[in-house]
Amino acid sequence: MRMSLHESEFTVLRHTIASRGTVRVVLLVVTVLGWSALTVVLLLFSTLPVASVYPLAVLAAGFEAIHALHVGVERIGRYLQVYYEADGEGPGLGAGGVHGEDAGVGEDELAHEINSGRSCLAGRPHCE
Repeated sequence: MRMSLHESEFTVLRHTIASRGTVRVVLLVVTVLGWSALTVVLLLFSTLPVASVYPLAVLAAGFEAIHALHVGVERIGRYLQVYYEADGEGPGLGAGGVHGEDAGVGEDELAHEINSGRSCLAGRPHCE
């Protein structure tokens, strides 16, 4: 039995959500292990105090990657909710759809802090 394009798209998108959920958990474990290993190595062998920034960069990069996966899953989930889980009244959630914070497209606070810190270190005047 062949699935229609509508059914196959729904199935593939649900599989994408499930696989990205698994990748997020694995990435969290890898990030924490990488952070802790780098921290231990630098504590044992580093003489420069500034070297403690490297494990924090690994941690921030891991959390940013996890956040990007999460936002992608939220967007796919919202698409599925709008177009496949409608209650017989056309596209779901009303004609206007969902926008802004409700759609999982808010401002990324960690990226804002990282970019502000980088700007301050570079000597740019717009430090906050």
